[in-house]
Amino acid sequence: MKNAVLSLWICFFPALSGPIWAANYSDGISPQELEQLVQRALADMDQPWAPDLDTSRHFPRCESTPTVDLFQGQIDKVQIVCNAPRLWKRVLKTGLQPRRTVDLAPSAPVNLQNQVVLAKSLRAGAVIKTEDVTIVAAETASVALGFDDIAQVLGRRMNMPLGQGRVLQARHLEQDWTVITDQPVQIAYAVGSIQIIAPGRAQDNGQLGDLIWVENTSTGRRLRGVVASQNKILVQAKIK
Repeated sequence: MKNAVLSLWICFFPALSGPIWAANYSDGISPQELEQLVQRALADMDQPWAPDLDTSRHFPRCESTPTVDLFQGQIDKVQIVCNAPRLWKRVLKTGLQPRRTVDLAPSAPVNLQNQVVLAKSLRAGAVIKTEDVTIVAAETASVALGFDDIAQVLGRRMNMPLGQGRVLQARHLEQDWTVITDQPVQIAYAVGSIQIIAPGRAQDNGQLGDLIWVENTSTGRRLRGVVASQNKILVQAKIK
């Protein structure tokens, strides 16, 4: 009887050799097995995780225990890698929040620039005088650039009401015409390299380079000419 019991013990002993908890993934990795792999890997990183995998997913077979690592160093995803019998990789969302990086670069220095601001409130149509404006140093990052010299706005006309302390910008002012309607001008007829000057009167507002109508006050004839300066309109004479 003792010999029979001893023989039975010897027969079962080889079956108990080797790691008792060694996993066998020869028929693939089930979602439950994958949860255990991921949970164990995150626990080693001191990261608690409540598994919530899609139970319909199935992963290929693997001859050894797959490795589980953070994907791109972020805790919100892990990468599962198996090397045999063929290499395969899978990326799995953990549901954990990724780490946020903090930009520790020093902030850009603040640039100050002189800006023309209103010293008092002005109504639409008001012509700007010296006492109406002043210069202040303003942060260029926080305001749209306007004018940096009072001379640039003197004599200009407001096209909207604006309150005291507001930075003056081009859109607050009427168009800076070089020539205005009914302004006396000189009409310069260009004939080759020769210019003939005649008195005239502007029929339109115009900036430098604009093509406007002008009247020759000597003949009453209306012509089209280019604004060349504040008092000169250049007309190309027709040679018959």
